Amino acid sequence: MNDIPPEILKGLPGAAGSFVSMLFLNETWPRRIGLFVAGALLAYYGTPGAVKWTGLDTGFAGFLLGLFGMAVVAKAFDWWTTFNLGGLILEWLRKVTGLPAKEDT
Repeated sequence: MNDIPPEILKGLPGAAGSFVSMLFLNETWPRRIGLFVAGALLAYYGTPGAVKWTGLDTGFAGFLLGLFGMAVVAKAFDWWTTFNLGGLILEWLRKVTGLPAKEDT
């Protein structure tokens, strides 16, 4: 274990939690992989704040963020597509910039 860089070791608990969460999602494989990466990144960058806020052990906090963070990201993707947030943002940008609304074809 001494040969593994500390940054990799720091990210392992979050990646493990994200992997466990991935096993319970009924998604396509490309989306599962994307959600795994998103959950692992959320855990990697969110662990220091979670440790300060909760006082949990670093590894356990990272694992929990990976585990539940992936579920949160999956739900956010579902909401994004359900409410067409991309289209709403584009229409808002058109309105703010004064561009004409997109015509339906």
